[in-house]
Amino acid sequence: MKVGILTFHRSINYGAFLQCYALVTRLKADFPSVEFEVIDYTSAKVAQLYAQQIASQADPQRKQQLLERRDAFAACPLPLSEKQWVTDDFFEVAQWMNAKYDAVIVGSDAVWNWITRGFPNLFFLRDYHGKKLSYAASAHGLRYRTMLPAQRDYLRAAFADFSYLGVRDETTRQMLLEIDPRLQPQHNCDPSFLLDLDALPVDMEALQAKLAARGLDLTKPMLGIMGDEALIGRHLRRHFAGSLQLVALYQPNRWADVYLHDLTPFEWARVFSLFRATVTHFFHGTLFSLHNAVPVFPTEPASAFSMEYKTKILDVLERLDLTQWRTALPPRTLADKVLRKLGAAPNRRQWQAICAQIDALPTEGQAEMIRERTAREAESYAGFRRALAKCLEE
Repeated sequence: MKVGILTFHRSINYGAFLQCYALVTRLKADFPSVEFEVIDYTSAKVAQLYAQQIASQADPQRKQQLLERRDAFAACPLPLSEKQWVTDDFFEVAQWMNAKYDAVIVGSDAVWNWITRGFPNLFFLRDYHGKKLSYAASAHGLRYRTMLPAQRDYLRAAFADFSYLGVRDETTRQMLLEIDPRLQPQHNCDPSFLLDLDALPVDMEALQAKLAARGLDLTKPMLGIMGDEALIGRHLRRHFAGSLQLVALYQPNRWADVYLHDLTPFEWARVFSLFRATVTHFFHGTLFSLHNAVPVFPTEPASAFSMEYKTKILDVLERLDLTQWRTALPPRTLADKVLRKLGAAPNRRQWQAICAQIDALPTEGQAEMIRERTAREAESYAGFRRALAKCLEE
């Protein structure tokens, strides 16, 4: 029995890689007699976007950092199919899948958001004729109520052919029900919560030595920051100067003491454990801080999507009963840009409240509370496991 996993595994994005690694690792452990592999498919449009991101970088230092991060990702292997596909001719890929896999699992991640990859695309599995399941699939970021009648008809037929529809968030569940009320989408946790962090190939002493070599004092507390420096950093720097070291992840941040640009995905997954707390507007930054039992303070600026649909960060925090740590910021305006040029900082009151929450964090009890809630969320995997077992028996 051979099962393929179709997701965004080649994105130079920590969350995308780790959700894929987490799912395939758990499935291999739960179904040792089944051969699982990640279908090595990438949309040509997306591959071109990543190549342009590096090639168009005018800052030589930033360009070198992106190249070093790409190499760090390459050092972390996945069980990939022997054939690699980089194409937008998804019909050809689907025919190859038909000859190779008894079943295909699509997800996790925003695999059903077609803004970048176009519509239709491979991730709806319309041209694959084996058993079809989705795990924690999402359409986050897609304003799906604007879809055309022809798109709705295509998706209705595609989703009706799935043996199991697992979705990550309530917005995606509502999309499926609006397409066809007869569908039965089930909630699945993001695979990140299934990952055994202690089993990752990370030498924590070596990771700490890497941080020390960058100038961090490991005897003093650290605050992880992950996000756009125009949004995150200025207020934190002013408030915590001398008391918390600011450590930037994924994106450079001039307000940080250190920017860790070259962590492997496995190191990135564990570095959160060294922080007092994390401030981010990224979904997987939020999840991995929590998975390391570290408090996180997501700051989400308003967007056209968030004003109409529930965001994925709000969705997971509601499930964990941790919405008190989230801050919804107003949309960015021209006035904000003017304030920054003048040396002032917008959204001052919201950031003062965030800093006060970090100051008020208790020294004990938080980690255990977070572990209990993330473990409860991880239980949503069980329904998918049962469905897959049944599918494989048929």
